[in-house]
This record gives sequence, C-alpha cells and structure tokens, in this order.
Amino acid sequence: MCLNKKLSERLAEFEELESTEEKFEVLIEYSEKFKPLKQELKTNEHLIEGCTSNVFIKANNIDGKIFLEGDADSLIIKGVLQIIFESINGSTPEEVMELKPEILETIGLSESTTQSRANLSYNLIKKIKEEVKKIK
Repeated sequence: MCLNKKLSERLAEFEELESTEEKFEVLIEYSEKFKPLKQELKTNEHLIEGCTSNVFIKANNIDGKIFLEGDADSLIIKGVLQIIFESINGSTPEEVMELKPEILETIGLSESTTQSRANLSYNLIKKIKEEVKKIK
C-alpha cells in the first residue's frame, strides 16, 4: 500500500472530529503510546527548526526499511509523531521520500492559532526526508 494512502487511512478519524479540541484529545491519547528518544540523541542534528516546541526526529535503516524515533516537548506533537511513526516504520526509503506534507492537514494543526504549529506539517515531513537521505 502507498505510504501516503496508509497515512491517510490512519488520519481518517480526524475528519470525523468537529472541533480542534476533539482532535487534540485524540492526539494526546496517541501520545500515551509514544516512546521517547534517548536523551543523548536529542541534538541539533535531529532537531526540527521552526517549531515552538523542541521536536527531534531520527531515522534508522534496518535491512532496507525505515524506522523513525523522536521526541517532542508537547503531548500534541508527540501524538502526531506517534501516528506518523506507526505509519512509516517498516517502509522503504523510496516510500518515505514520496510523503507529502499536505497529508497531515487532516489533523487540523493549521487551524491552530500559532503559525509555528501550522508549519509543523511541512517542517516535519521535510526533516523526516532529510534524515532518511542521510541513511539511505
């Protein structure tokens, strides 16, 4: 299955939610399953620029498959990361490089009041692709 389609299906539940508060509640539930990045990997090399919260992404290539790990200060962002990681982990580098930032618009972060949170989709996908290029 195409990774964009896989992620779209996972995000479909957000289309049914009417308010930003409901979407944030679901993201916080996802954040409860989140496994944080080891402290020694929280470096500028893995930091996503342009976010209010500190957000870190690290990609690993295991037998030709991509597995992401990361961390964030915000429970909402941890929830977003959990959804993305569940969708991407086990994909090929080529599949990851086809990801489009618009895919995350369903979550509704652009409806938020802060510009940095609205830019998260673009910055997050960009950083994931940068990390994957390093280990391809």
